[in-house]
Amino acid sequence: MNKNIFILNKKNAGQCFRLISNNSLESYFFELNGWSKKQYFEQLSKKNNFSLGLINNNEFIGFILGDLINLENEIEYEILILYISKRYRKKGNATYLLEILKNTNSKRIKKLFLEVAISNQPAINFYLKNNFINYGIRKNYFFISKDYKENAILFSKNINQ
Repeated sequence: MNKNIFILNKKNAGQCFRLISNNSLESYFFELNGWSKKQYFEQLSKKNNFSLGLINNNEFIGFILGDLINLENEIEYEILILYISKRYRKKGNATYLLEILKNTNSKRIKKLFLEVAISNQPAINFYLKNNFINYGIRKNYFFISKDYKENAILFSKNINQ
């Protein structure tokens, strides 16, 4: 495998949108929760955005979108989306993105945090395996259908650098 990481910018918004669009069920979930093509563009245009793309043998296979947040001279990182193309899952690619994220940002990220839909057991297992801690629940956070919302599990991980 020939993996390459690159910093995403607004020119990559369409790539991110198309990658998720390849899976209709996941695409529906993200769109219900506000992730239109325009939202990817807006996210990748923000000043506090720091997002990475993952290429394997010249194929765009995944990305991590997030924001750098400066709190009292400590940098935290909110993971908005960590997405790997279905056929590249369970091969260490998401973990690889997390490791690169922790080690590439010159601002020295001290903490990662995110929300996961309570029904997304593969993601929950992934974050637990990567030593994230469940620190709470956000009630009725994610749209699962137009008429139904479910709770989100809040995860965080301190980074010892």
